[in-house]
Amino acid sequence: MTTVTIEPEGAEAMGGYPVLVAPNVDGLVVFLAWAPPTLDRYTLAAYGADGCLLDADEVALDGSVFDGPGTTDSRCHVRVPGTLQPPDTTAG
Repeated sequence: MTTVTIEPEGAEAMGGYPVLVAPNVDGLVVFLAWAPPTLDRYTLAAYGADGCLLDADEVALDGSVFDGPGTTDSRCHVRVPGTLQPPDTTAG
């Protein structure tokens, strides 16, 4: 995993979240992704170094339920969005 995005339906994907390999736990990769406070439904997606989708999960913070399960696609039918809105690091 090299790219993590938050992808709201019908809006530009947000990305650029740091992906780190834990130095003291073999195989552990961690990231911190954040969304604007008004965004309560989105897809959280992870892409590999080749730009291919590794895994995606739908997130609903408003208590609602998505219609279907998250997406997993290792055949590279889905690629990282061409442009990503950078995370807003000024909001407190």
